[in-house]
Amino acid sequence: MEFHYKGSPLHQIKEGEVGERLQHIIYTKDLLDTYMLMLEALVEKIIFQIYGLKRRQ
Repeated sequence: MEFHYKGSPLHQIKEGEVGERLQHIIYTKDLLDTYMLMLEALVEKIIFQIYGLKRRQ
């Protein structure tokens, strides 16, 4: 049994029609993906600065 699994996000959102719930889930996932990419880029930039590395052209 997975203790952290709370079910499908589609079932967790109670208000709205199925289409609206799907749009909300997709929008949220897109925001989280964008945030992750920004954080990865920031970490990479910091690592390159710390170690004095240069990006390949």
